[in-house]
Amino acid sequence: MIGLEESIKASWDAGDLPSAATIAIEGYGPEALGFLVSVLRSDERGGEAFSIACEDLWKGIGAFSWRCAFRTWMYTLARHAGVRLARSPHLRYDRNIPLSQISERVRAAASTYNERSDRFARIRATLTPEDETLLVLRVDKKMAWREIAQVIEGDEALEDEIIRRTSARLRKRFQLLKDELRDRVKSEAP
Repeated sequence: MIGLEESIKASWDAGDLPSAATIAIEGYGPEALGFLVSVLRSDERGGEAFSIACEDLWKGIGAFSWRCAFRTWMYTLARHAGVRLARSPHLRYDRNIPLSQISERVRAAASTYNERSDRFARIRATLTPEDETLLVLRVDKKMAWREIAQVIEGDEALEDEIIRRTSARLRKRFQLLKDELRDRVKSEAP
């Protein structure tokens, strides 16, 4: 059975970029949307950032260089869209892609998103955006440290030494975050 990455790559290699984008949005969209909703702490803002990320994917897929997994690139686009939206929530981007081409895929991905448990959601809501991003990528999305470093740094073509140092820094930060969350969960337990 062919995997999602291989399906995207096969369409991309065949020059069928709209098909590759559609496969990517349908396959990785729900988890990217969940990531954005969690990090931005709002269904509405997460959905808006997700729409921006999908537009960015649709426009930029031809330039994707395959130096990382497509999933990693999707998260990088999502993170960048979330940061842009957080910095300028009223910013409207030029829409060069007819929304009818991607809106069905965006709606389908959005319909598969589910909320987290209330207690842990309350604790997570107090985290900084950076800590929330790290937590979501590692725990919820089960990304490898190398992929997380590429998403956080925003560059899929980082040198190995930079990835190694960034990964080590993020692992340490994650351990401190886990310890803090464990203490907070214990203090809130009934």
